[in-house]
Order: sequence, then structure tokens, then C-alpha cells
Amino acid sequence: MSFTKQSLIDLDRQCRAAEEGNFTPPSSYIAAGVPIVELDVKQDLRCFCERWAGLRGLQRHIQILLEDAMRSPDVQLLVDIEARVAESLEEYAYTPLHELHERLVVYLALLTDDPARWLAAAQQALAQCASAAVGAELRFRARAFALALVQPRYDANVDAVYQMTHDYVRGMTRIGAERQAALETATERSPGELATLAELARGPIEDDDDGGLELPDDVVEDRAERERDDPPGVVVLERLPASGNSKYGNQSFAEFKDFVGERIPLVPRPDVVTIRETLVAEAPHLAAVVDGILQTVAMSSVVRIRPTLLVGEPGSGKTWLARRIAELCGVPSVVYPAGGVADGTLGGTNRQWHSARPSLPLQLIHLHGIANPAIVVDEVEKASQERRNGALHDVLLSLLEPSSARTFLDPYLEVPCDLSRVSWILTANNHEGLPAPLLDRLRVVFVPAPDRRHAPALIRSVLRDLARERELDPVWIPPCGPDDVGLIERAWAGGSLRKLRRVVEVWLDCQDAPALAH
Repeated sequence: MSFTKQSLIDLDRQCRAAEEGNFTPPSSYIAAGVPIVELDVKQDLRCFCERWAGLRGLQRHIQILLEDAMRSPDVQLLVDIEARVAESLEEYAYTPLHELHERLVVYLALLTDDPARWLAAAQQALAQCASAAVGAELRFRARAFALALVQPRYDANVDAVYQMTHDYVRGMTRIGAERQAALETATERSPGELATLAELARGPIEDDDDGGLELPDDVVEDRAERERDDPPGVVVLERLPASGNSKYGNQSFAEFKDFVGERIPLVPRPDVVTIRETLVAEAPHLAAVVDGILQTVAMSSVVRIRPTLLVGEPGSGKTWLARRIAELCGVPSVVYPAGGVADGTLGGTNRQWHSARPSLPLQLIHLHGIANPAIVVDEVEKASQERRNGALHDVLLSLLEPSSARTFLDPYLEVPCDLSRVSWILTANNHEGLPAPLLDRLRVVFVPAPDRRHAPALIRSVLRDLARERELDPVWIPPCGPDDVGLIERAWAGGSLRKLRRVVEVWLDCQDAPALAH
């Protein structure tokens, strides 16, 4: 069975469009491994429901549950919807119900660590292989998707599944009849048995003329060359407006003239294991938080941190962690203090004003020439919600949503900009007063306060920071022995890292001037 070059190009284009939020795949495509919209269950479900919004026949109780799921796709809620839809399918032959059920099966496989859910979605994908309604390339992708679904992975790591699907599609460029038959009969297997078929799929290519699937050589070569020679990047600014006669308009044009139409590089994913080891050594009380943040970074080809809100007591290390992760990932970053902010200037100001400036993300991208920098919005709960001059929270709504960030209208340039690759980490001492739409766009992670058990590692971390700030070689920092650690630990008693820093500074000054210790 062979594919045409055009069919491969078309499917690749559709997959990219779905990931970017520009295409809502039909459920048969979702079941066969085409990515859900923006790799986000909430966004995909919203697009699906909008598609069927005007049709009758969907039971009211299911509609109500779907509305709740669009606001917050809780796993248990999706389980309830899937069960009710399955029951309704026994009574009604209604197309939207069938499509919804296919989608829900995939959602639950992506969002849970239940092998039974993985297998159900894998079996559904393999069933697509027998469908004459889809093309050969899509049937081929369905096999790869089935293999990816049953691989061990972190819970709810949607990116991981689709990255593995891509890897299998790339690795299974040719598959002999024996392997093809093994995949087709795999619907009766357990997840563990089905997972072993990955080795069949990725083994050496067979020279088999008996029904093997084969991709055209030129397409295989094109893909390999593109991945090797075309570094990841994105066009942030496609055009500039007419500058007119305003001196500010002319200035904006000159400033960004060389930026238009250029692919701005994306920082590739670093060694996440090494980053985790470094962070846990420096702040052991944040190990669970570090794992949660790095999880999405680990399964992406470039540095991309899911929009996250770190909530914890003052001095627990929220801002330090956000900056340190960006530093270790190798992306430029900036901390935006939100305390007392009573406007929306983070999103830029109109170039007709004397104080005009681009949005903060665009400034950062333009300054460093990197399309995926990180922005830390510190103490976001302290920003004013007064809207007379715009509101920070309102601006963040557009920048945190990938679909709107991709076409963000910068008021300074007055043209859309693609800011969707920017990573956002927000911090707050308390999140209860934040608007619900803002929380809906964020993963909320609670940061624990350190205690005396963590003192030795934290003291070493503080000393390293002090050496860097004082421009000292670390060898000039006096050693902090067990007795000194015990003294600092008793004076600190746990809690705020700011207090620990002050205690360490006093201890360090005493080493330079022993008389101060008495």
C-alpha cells in the first residue's frame, strides 16, 4: 500500500494546524492520532461543541455536563459524560453522539494513567485502520497513535503522546506484512502486550514486497532534511502598518524593520534531568513543584512551560524558582512586579502617545532574538482590578490563551504578533481574590514553605547567590561547617527564605569581622 506525496503533505499540514488552533479535526481524525486542538482538551472540547451548537437531538443533561466540562475539564466529569453518552448510543443513532464518544475516549486516555483507558483508545485507533473512509496515511498514523497511547508516561502529559506518535510515524516508514498483521490483530491484547509492538514497529526495515506500507523516498528524505537543517523557529511579526507622518510611527517602523517576516529561533529543550537535579539540590523543599513544572518541558522539543501560578507563603521561594528554571532552561526572562499595577501596559501602549512602547513579551523577544522567553509576573494578586486605564488581569487573559496570543494585536505596532511561545509563570501569596477567567487559564501549584530539615542545602544555595551578587569567587566564601549550620538553623527556625538570607548574611559578615559576633 503506497501513499501519495500530496496526501502526506496534506496530513502534516492538518496536524500542524490542529496544534496551532487553526483546524478542528473531525473525531475520526482525533481517534486516529491527529492532535487535538492546541494539544489542550479544554480548547478542543470547546471547538467541538461550537461545531455542533446549532443541532438538536443532544440530550439536555449531556449538554449541561459539556458546558461544565468546557469551563473545567475535570477527569471525573469527563468519565461521567462518557458513561452517559455510551448509554445514549444504545438508544439513539445520532452522529454528534458518536463523534463525542470517540473524542471522549481519547481525552480520557490522554488525561489519566489508567491502562484500561489507554487500551480503549488504542483499540479505537486501530479500528480506524480498517475504515475505508480515511486515507492510507491516516490509517498508518492510527497504528502509530495506538502504540504511543499504551507507552508508560506521566499522567496528563498530552504532548508526550503526540510526540511519540510523531516518532513512530517517522520510524515506521516501512513496515512489512508480518508487522502489519501483528498490529491489526492487537485489538485483543493487553496494554503491556500492545506496548511490545513498538519494538516491532521501530525495528530494522524489512525488504518485503508482500503488502508492506511504504512512504515515498523523496517524502522521507524531505522530512529528515527538514528536521536536520530547519531549526525550530516562528515568525513573530509578519508585517508592519503604514507608518504615516508621525515620528513615532516612523520610529516603530525603523525599530522592527529587520524583524518582519523573519523566523525567530526557539530555544530547544535542554537536559531536563540535569536541571531537576540542580534545582532539587538547591531547594529540596520544592522537589514536587519542580517535577510538575518540568513535566511539560520534558516532552516538548523546545522550551515551553505551561502557564503556571505558584501560590505560597511570602518567602517560600516562588519567584526564585521561576527565575532559576528560566535560567537553567537557557531562555531569557524578566520579572514583572504586579504589586500596585493599575493599568494594562504589560500589553503595550498606543504609539500615538509619547510614552508608547510595545508589549512586554514583544520587547523581550525583540531584545534577545528568541521567540520563547519566560515572563514572571510577581505577586499578581496585588494588581489593581480598576479598568480605567486597562487592567493587568485582562491583558493576561489574551496572552495566556494560545489561540489569542498567536494573533495578539500589539497596540504599539497595531498589527498582530505571534506571542504564543512565551512561557508564563505567575506568583501569588493567595489566589482566592483572582478572577475566575484568569485562574481558568493557569495550572495552580501550591509551594510549601521550607523547614529546618532543608537548612543545609538552602544555606549552600544562599551562599552561592551572595558570592555571585558580591562578585566574589566562591573559594573566598568561608566554609559553613556543621556547627555553623546548626547556629544558622536555630536562628532561622524555618519559614521565609528571606529571613534565612538575612541570618546567613549576618553569619558571613561575622566571618569577615569576628568582633561583630560578640
